[in-house]
Amino acid sequence: QSYILKKEFKDFFKFGGFPELILSDSLELKNKIINNYFDSVLYKDIIDRLRIKNIKLVEITLKYLLNLFGNTFSISSYENYLKSNKISYSLEDLYNIFKSLEDVFMISFLKEYSKSYKKTEFSKSKVYVFDSAYIHFLAREAEDYGRILENLVFIELFRRNNEIENKNIFYSNSSNRECDFVISNKGKVTNAIQVCYSINEKNKEREVNGLIEAMNRFNLKEGLIITNEQEETIKIKEKKIRVIPAWKWFLT
Repeated sequence: QSYILKKEFKDFFKFGGFPELILSDSLELKNKIINNYFDSVLYKDIIDRLRIKNIKLVEITLKYLLNLFGNTFSISSYENYLKSNKISYSLEDLYNIFKSLEDVFMISFLKEYSKSYKKTEFSKSKVYVFDSAYIHFLAREAEDYGRILENLVFIELFRRNNEIENKNIFYSNSSNRECDFVISNKGKVTNAIQVCYSINEKNKEREVNGLIEAMNRFNLKEGLIITNEQEETIKIKEKKIRVIPAWKWFLT
């Protein structure tokens, strides 16, 4: 049974969750379907709905964000990118595009956690894409499995949150140690989650320390590291870290 579950998760990891895409056997047809979805979002959901005449700006913005999945986004850096490529824009158009991409569940922006509302709102956002099929077929770094796994974990956390807007999921950055996700409930952080495709000697200290930093910051006794296949329990003083394979975590 675990073999079947792992295989299903592998397909989900690679091709996302669109039923039409999953049920299609041909890779060529899958590619055609996801490109049609992309064009539909681009033209119907953004350009037509917002009546934006600057089509090039919409297309470049969507592709820019798509390739940024799992990384931080800065509006000032993006403005510099547009200027250096001599692409005309208005901030009003940009913010309308960002909002619409969230409204149609194409892109989500994750804020850094802070008790200060102002600091949270003006923090750099991390970008996530609502289906990994877009990443696999359209992104330049479609083989970055660590970022793809992190993206999938975000989608599942958003689904479990069961709200139209994300108000409870953040990332944490303290003492230059980042924790991928912290979950807030009524203003109190209740969970800290790190995502790492494969834990090895090179990254173990960084991943564990980032999680421990968040656990100390929010006074948590347990933390979670989601991996592709590894499973173990790590105990550091009074702290307990569960390492769990993604396919198992998705079923909990």
